[in-house]
Amino acid sequence: EAERRWQSEGRHRALAAILGASVVLALLYPTAASIQRLKMHEGPVTLNARVALERRNPADAAAISYLEKNRRPGMVIVEATGDPYSEYARISTHTGIPTVMGWANHEGLWRENDPEVNERAALVRAFYGETNVQNAYAILQKYQVTHVILGDLENRSYRAAGTVASYPFLAPLYSSGTTVYQVLAPR
Repeated sequence: EAERRWQSEGRHRALAAILGASVVLALLYPTAASIQRLKMHEGPVTLNARVALERRNPADAAAISYLEKNRRPGMVIVEATGDPYSEYARISTHTGIPTVMGWANHEGLWRENDPEVNERAALVRAFYGETNVQNAYAILQKYQVTHVILGDLENRSYRAAGTVASYPFLAPLYSSGTTVYQVLAPR
């Protein structure tokens, strides 16, 4: 009886030691990752995402400031669409001005894969690569777009994004490296 109790206690101690070691090991990664992330931080700690944006992309930050100062009711923008939790939809996120499509994957999850989500993402891609001026204008009209954004992100995301600058129905309003175009009636 005593030997059986001694073996049972030994097993319990061994399991407790294994569990304790597992907990310590499980806490190492989040602790090390947090320390590493804090070492990468520059400047004061803040919840203001604009500070980081200004550091990463001053041209986008300047365009955002311009749009905030010149915002009017009814404005709708088109900008690059892409992966969630990334820089995509950065202009809309920082200004509150609606965009045709921000993060399609994210929107698809919330809208139970509504086909309109994929359609909007496809039309944004098509707009930034469209060579037919009438087709490009039709995309903007479909979503009542008033302003078009052309910056580093659009140029990296869409090979032919630079063609936007040649559309006769767009007038550049502001440029800091990221250009804000106003949509005009076609000529």
